[in-house]
Amino acid sequence: MINQSYSILAIEAASFYNFVHAEDLMLQKIMSMDPKIMAGYDDDDDDEEEKISRLLQMHEGVAVISIDGMLTNSNSWINRWFGMVSYDEIRIACLQAIDQGAKAALFRISSPGGNVEGLADTANLISNMPMETIAFTSSRMMSAAYFLGSQCDNLYCDSFADVGSIGVIIKLYDRSGMLADMKVKPMRFRSGPLKATGDGDFKLSAEEMKYIQEKVTITANKFFDIVSEARGMPREVLDKLEITSGRTYIGEEALGVNLVDSIKTFDESMLKAYDIVKKVDNSNNTRLF
Repeated sequence: MINQSYSILAIEAASFYNFVHAEDLMLQKIMSMDPKIMAGYDDDDDDEEEKISRLLQMHEGVAVISIDGMLTNSNSWINRWFGMVSYDEIRIACLQAIDQGAKAALFRISSPGGNVEGLADTANLISNMPMETIAFTSSRMMSAAYFLGSQCDNLYCDSFADVGSIGVIIKLYDRSGMLADMKVKPMRFRSGPLKATGDGDFKLSAEEMKYIQEKVTITANKFFDIVSEARGMPREVLDKLEITSGRTYIGEEALGVNLVDSIKTFDESMLKAYDIVKKVDNSNNTRLF
């Protein structure tokens, strides 16, 4: 069977090339390594440190989970070399925060988004964490990264942060013209007119283009519905505010269209998390009497 040569991404468009390039480089790196080295690789020299996710830090009952980089469903130990973070890593950090008794969780996000695959499971875990959660960005919280942030109880950004790019993208490359110039004529045999759609050696038919656009539309509508529910805004309001157009909003702009709850600095977000911890402690102490 020939796999379809495209994937649906929830990523800010300007970062698309960086994402694809990083995944290609990562694959090349893995394939070039000695299997013996890979088999014996230890992700961290310090075994004790390895027990805690690199994304997680605990501060007096507050779990700070840093989501920094493009989001991928590929759970490789070399993600960090290419500015990527996997959904598995995020889920592990969330579960470790719960295990360590965190009373509040602050997600510090700096990401243009990434893969759709793995996104829903991760967002579902965040939305069901047994403590109050905060998402904060001082840089970018776009596309898939906003999907994750929208599942938190509180959503903040600072005045210079860029938020939004809500939607999905499929990008393909048509190599048919290049192959024709090289006097190369590819041939294929397929079981149906939509099998292997996206094969770059062949020009897309009108039927194939319609098929791919339908996939984008269906996936995007699911994304819009998630944002609509999370932010308490009907779909028609999202459309009217151009949120579904894929545009981004800086600081107060994001607040003006209700994509964030407040403009805060990171320190102010941490203070909010500490306040949550105090309320939990006070509530627990009251139950003792």
